[in-house]
Amino acid sequence: MNKSYNEDTFCVAPWLSSHISTFDDIIPCCIYKAEGKPFGKTRQGTSFLDHYNSDKAVQVRKDLWNGKEVSGCQECWFREKTGYSYRNSLNDRFYDYIQEVIDNTNEDFTLKESKFRMLDLRFDNKCNLRCRMCTPSFSSALYKEYKDLDFPMQTEMDSAYHIAVDDDEYQFIIDQLKYTKILFFAGGEPLTQDKFYEILQYCIDNDLAKDIMLWITSNCTKLKYKQYNLIEMLKKFKSIELTGSVDAYGERADYMRYPSKWNNVEANILTMISSVNNLKFIACPTIQIPNVYHIFDLYKYFLKNGICKSGDIHFNILTQPMHFNIKNLPQHHKEELYRKCDEMSDWLDNSEYSTHFADKQQFDLVRSMLEQEPELLSNDKFVSRTNQVDKYRGIDFWKSFPEFSDFLVGS
Repeated sequence: MNKSYNEDTFCVAPWLSSHISTFDDIIPCCIYKAEGKPFGKTRQGTSFLDHYNSDKAVQVRKDLWNGKEVSGCQECWFREKTGYSYRNSLNDRFYDYIQEVIDNTNEDFTLKESKFRMLDLRFDNKCNLRCRMCTPSFSSALYKEYKDLDFPMQTEMDSAYHIAVDDDEYQFIIDQLKYTKILFFAGGEPLTQDKFYEILQYCIDNDLAKDIMLWITSNCTKLKYKQYNLIEMLKKFKSIELTGSVDAYGERADYMRYPSKWNNVEANILTMISSVNNLKFIACPTIQIPNVYHIFDLYKYFLKNGICKSGDIHFNILTQPMHFNIKNLPQHHKEELYRKCDEMSDWLDNSEYSTHFADKQQFDLVRSMLEQEPELLSNDKFVSRTNQVDKYRGIDFWKSFPEFSDFLVGS
């Protein structure tokens, strides 16, 4: 490639990163919206180079290079209206590899060879929690509940457990580790998955760990698995970013990430922080209707208790399921939340705990989502689905989240 790329849209991900989803999609990163058109599908006997030279992959690279916004990258375009995006982060992290990316690209935007500097792996959907906004595609623990309640599946599944890669693909991943600089694991729940530990052990045994940044998204409910000593393994890696999927604290956390117990989760997080010197903890709450009123207190809780440093809390804005999306809240709730965003902005401006510009950006992101036009005109589905699951589990949303009691009027 001889010409220069357009900095407004260029992203390294479709060149040097590969995300394998729990439902077999191969896409460039975890927030890319495949919309039924991934780069490829696993377990089809197709090489990764062929997946990355598919018509879809080539078109994505061509468009991003030439300044065209790709629809699958909508999350980054949305975030860049208020601040920093995943695209920005990856371009910063892999700035030193951009020339390598260019050298590995043919004039028709096909790649010359597979050389993944980032592997984003979801080997299977094995998970120990039944988070309210999740589906069996990402949690094996939800399969029976979905079947019993006759809820539609996101993808067709014949059993609770789904493996996303075959033996040849797993071997390809092993072979790529000599190039890898960032290993990203999520799930399911990676700390309950055999291949997560096998990959870590391979990196340690083959003297690769010292050059690899390990990035783990976890519900933080487990620190022990079979014969593996997770904390000792983590110490072997160059650095670790532990992203905690924590949506609330206390009773609300127990409800949202059922059947976890907040006291245990918090203790595990603090153990990891204190035991692994090269570990950075980042809280990543998924912002959705149940927790939207409490993200303000949650943010303060993390900062005041020293669990997170300023700038290390990153909101994940839920888009699906639609009845959990905060843009579909009634207007009077939105107005109250705008007020809370304003109060939080003032608090951040005057707080000794907030020193990073990214703190305010998180709440600008929430406001931007609230300002979007609703797609549902009522919250009836939220009420009916909530009541069905509560009855099945023997718990009570309305007791833990009384701020939404008006949803019950007329339902």
